[in-house]
Amino acid sequence: MKRLIYFAITILLFVSSCTENPTTLNITLPVQNGEYHLIISGRNGYRKEITSTLNSLTINMPEPGVYDINCSLFISGKLEKEERITTRIKEGVNEISIPLSDSIAHLVIDLEGYEEYASSIIRLKVKGESGRIKEMESTIDDKATQIIFNDIEMGLNELKVEIIEKDGEIIFCKKENLMIEEGINRISLLLESESIENDEMGFKIENMSALPIEGRIEITEIDMKKGEIALSFVLYTEVFDDITILWYENGKFIHEGEKLIIESNSSPKRIDAIAYSEKPGSAGSFTFKL
Repeated sequence: MKRLIYFAITILLFVSSCTENPTTLNITLPVQNGEYHLIISGRNGYRKEITSTLNSLTINMPEPGVYDINCSLFISGKLEKEERITTRIKEGVNEISIPLSDSIAHLVIDLEGYEEYASSIIRLKVKGESGRIKEMESTIDDKATQIIFNDIEMGLNELKVEIIEKDGEIIFCKKENLMIEEGINRISLLLESESIENDEMGFKIENMSALPIEGRIEITEIDMKKGEIALSFVLYTEVFDDITILWYENGKFIHEGEKLIIESNSSPKRIDAIAYSEKPGSAGSFTFKL
């Protein structure tokens, strides 16, 4: 009898452990003839990178929380589309869809020179040619502030900037026109208190989008005894310090890193290197044939 009771308790414990709900994330992507690269980051320094040709992925998450997902689509080694979303993951099974739609534009605004207006409110409004408006407010602190507008119209947009005191009084208001292109647009919004004209402060807009990555693939060593060739990626400029390089042989992903070692047999090979940075707009693809 004791054995039966012990056996029943063991079964219950086993079933209970099996029915615990792990935290998982199911991601659905558009059907494309290309390769997806995803970077998932979150609390406690969590970071996971995934490269896949599948449009449906299941990922085991370490714990519930808020996560950023950056998804890039590469077709024939060229960066075609990019989307960044923030989502809250709950315990159990989570379902999200990343559309990577065509004709989507994002605007990243870095605020500078607003220290003397700390604790005031800055209100930014982006208005497209169709009349579509996206608006956002943020409290100014003593450091640079970043404001991100997702999914805005491409083409000519009007940017309206207002600074509002605690009592609701608008102490600064100005409008400027921006040309928004597909993908990520990045500008620096600098308040110029020294350029006061007609009792109205001005601000300066600077395009802060990073340049495309430029470089080449070089042979650094040929070892005839081992039958190996060492390749490396060489940057033309020193402005990038956070480059990730993905290597492909005849269209198949084989390695990540600055250097690659391949076999020096007689069969023809096409080696592609995709280099990208965390800086918006910075990416490049390079080909080497053997």
